[in-house]
Amino acid sequence: MEYIRMQRPDVVVVDFYGAWTQVAFACLEATVQENLAPVLVVSAYADEYHVQLAADGGAVGYLVKPWTDFEIITMVRMADDHRRMRRRLVETALEIPAEHRVNYYTLPWLHEMLRQRLVSVRG
Repeated sequence: MEYIRMQRPDVVVVDFYGAWTQVAFACLEATVQENLAPVLVVSAYADEYHVQLAADGGAVGYLVKPWTDFEIITMVRMADDHRRMRRRLVETALEIPAEHRVNYYTLPWLHEMLRQRLVSVRG
């Protein structure tokens, strides 16, 4: 986590792997909560539990191994687009008077859209 805080990457890729899944989940949650970068989860697990775990942690995507170069490049680009969109939303929100601002993280439709996107990636 300290490395992520220092480097401020555009996208973080986390691997859900065996006993390390809970450590990876903690990293995912902390990265999202601290608004450091969007997180893409990769895993050999294709079950609903792990996909839901990623969604609950705030991941912007979930990719099941093995993947093709095209798939991973597309997912990283999508996560980077998500980062840029969030930055624009924040910049736009700062231009809106405080009494009219909405915290877009709390909007149910955004959570549902991300959940559906994660499920559709799983196929």
